[in-house]
Amino acid sequence: NLGDNGTSGKGIPWQASVSVPLLISGPGVPRDQVHEGPVTTLDLGGTFLDLAGVKPTAFARGMTTTSLLGPLRGHVSSGYDNWRLVVKEMPTSPDNDQLVTSYKLICCMNRACKGAPPSTPKFQKPWQLLLYDVIGDPIHEVSLADSRPDVVEQLKVLLPDGYCR
Repeated sequence: NLGDNGTSGKGIPWQASVSVPLLISGPGVPRDQVHEGPVTTLDLGGTFLDLAGVKPTAFARGMTTTSLLGPLRGHVSSGYDNWRLVVKEMPTSPDNDQLVTSYKLICCMNRACKGAPPSTPKFQKPWQLLLYDVIGDPIHEVSLADSRPDVVEQLKVLLPDGYCR
């Protein structure tokens, strides 16, 4: 993050801080493949091992990204200081499971989320709970937490114990 919303650095939950494009190129890497679902830097090790033909150890946390035929992992979570977030591909509507997007649920504890966009709802103690469509609203202008309680509830259980529950 280089100054979005008056902040800089990687310790905030907004897209400019937590979403970094990843490009991989080399022998055996498919060309022109794009995956917009959640992945994490933990997946780099698994991907490189897979490309080298090496099987990862049983305790490895990363997954391979060499197959882009579907979701690579169920969800990605992150956090720092007073916030935690989870990102997951889910249907855009409870009535249509064919169209999917990546939703991000952000939970801030004890104070408002640092660097929040101006459109962020005012802080409600003890938690600030925000939901964004990462693909449809990449700069987090409109929280969907009130209009998509079904998504909020599905994502809340993926947050660490003690956050927003």
